[in-house]
Amino acid sequence: GHLTGSTVAAIPLAGNGTVSNQSSGVISGAYGVLIRGAGAVTNSGTISGNTGTGALLSGVAVFGGGTVSNQSGGQITGRYGVFADADPLTVTNAGSIGGSFGIRFEAGGSVGNQAGGVISGSVDGLMLDIGASVSNAGTIIGREGIALYGTNAAVVTDSGTIAGTGGPAIAFASGNDTLQFQPSGSAFIQGTVDGGGGTNTLAFLSGAATGTLTGSNAYFNHFAQG
Repeated sequence: GHLTGSTVAAIPLAGNGTVSNQSSGVISGAYGVLIRGAGAVTNSGTISGNTGTGALLSGVAVFGGGTVSNQSGGQITGRYGVFADADPLTVTNAGSIGGSFGIRFEAGGSVGNQAGGVISGSVDGLMLDIGASVSNAGTIIGREGIALYGTNAAVVTDSGTIAGTGGPAIAFASGNDTLQFQPSGSAFIQGTVDGGGGTNTLAFLSGAATGTLTGSNAYFNHFAQG
């Protein structure tokens, strides 16, 4: 089916809620899905929000924490593809999530981008606050690939592609952050990785298989230990 909401959310939920959109489903509005409590969203179809300058216009916006699972073939778009407000959100992606900001967290959480998954933003692929964690086996790309904020420690684990097309591939903040590479993947970094403040760690993990790390204009700054 096709659900639309031209000036509001196609699916607005005032409290906690669960939304499952199947492969043929299309949900579109100023917000595609807006959940003001805890949410669980599963998507195999298309969810789209407006891409204008409205503060929180999103494909999926969740204000009370929970989970968003975008499965293979699923598409989520908006000014923010996925937005989370006051509580941590867990996002797993095997499809595509995009917008001016692919994913925006204001209260931490985790992002798992699986092999074949693409998270993209014309500004930031990921814009994350308060100690978020990222595991990437697919592609994360933006003018800045990953922009992290706040004093809490953040962890990025990579075995895929992270690219900054006009700025850093990864910009950490002032926490004691960690960037680690999985040995089983083919990691590619485009652009500078800046550890920011804090005591930061660059780690190459052990494993049964041998991986590769390549880069384009890749420099690693402000990492005190490895």
